Amino acid sequence: MEANSAYFLPYVQTGYFVEGYKEPLTVGVYHELISAFLKKNKISNFAYLTAHNPKSKLLTPKTNNRRNKKLEADLLSLGYPFLKGQGIAGMGIELLFRHEETEKDHWPPEDSFFIMGITLDETVVLAQKYRQIAFLYGDDTGCPDLCFSEQYKLENGKITTIQIW
Repeated sequence: MEANSAYFLPYVQTGYFVEGYKEPLTVGVYHELISAFLKKNKISNFAYLTAHNPKSKLLTPKTNNRRNKKLEADLLSLGYPFLKGQGIAGMGIELLFRHEETEKDHWPPEDSFFIMGITLDETVVLAQKYRQIAFLYGDDTGCPDLCFSEQYKLENGKITTIQIW
C-alpha cells in the first residue's frame, strides 16, 4: 500500500454521522458532544465501523444491508452497545473513484455503527472479517483516529501492529 494523500483524503473528507448528533465525527478532530457523552457514561473508547462495500468495491444496497445486519448481530452477541450512523463521503472519495463526470459515480452513504467500549483488537477482527480498508477508533476525548485494517495482524489471538508503508 502506497502512502499518499489520494489514499487518505477520501477518509479524511468523510463525515461520520452518529445517531442523535448533528455534527459528524471527523478524523483527527475533537467532538465536544461525543466526548461529553462518553465521559458521562464512563465509556473509555469507541469505534466507527461499517460492513458496506468491502475493500471499496461497490455492492448493491440489498447486499450492503445484509452485510450490516450480520455486523449488527456480531455486535449484539459481543455485548457492545452502539448507535447507528452513516458515513457520508465528501469530494475526496468522489474524485478518487470517479471515471466520468456523472451523477452515478458519486460514492453512496454507508450505514455504520458507533460502537462503545469495544477494544481495538476486537475492532480489528471485525474490520478484517468484513473486509474494511479502514475504520475509526478513539477514546473519551471524542477525537477519532483513522486506522487501516492492513496495519494490524492477528497472531496467536493477539493483534500486533505492522508497518505497511
